[in-house]
Amino acid sequence: MDESRTAQAGTVLGATFAFMSVLTMTLTGYLLGLRARRYGYPTALMIVTYATLFLLVIDLDRPARALFKVSQEPMIELRESIIHATLAQQPSNAGAAVPHRE
Repeated sequence: MDESRTAQAGTVLGATFAFMSVLTMTLTGYLLGLRARRYGYPTALMIVTYATLFLLVIDLDRPARALFKVSQEPMIELRESIIHATLAQQPSNAGAAVPHRE
């Protein structure tokens, strides 16, 4: 992906993040405002949790600019084990017809 498309993708991601955050917080405030009792601590905890999880998903989705560096070695090993298991299950005479069971 060239640099302009990467910047464009970052802009779209930022706009989506901003829209979803504003929408979620607006609906949360509206719904909590309908109640007579105020829930300050749980509301603040929910907002912080939501923001943290959303940023974590974005961070893990974009490894080039990641705050958390996650090794890709387990995924590479999994891919190799799947390929190895698939190749091991294939019959040695791949060109021969497979008998039909009834």
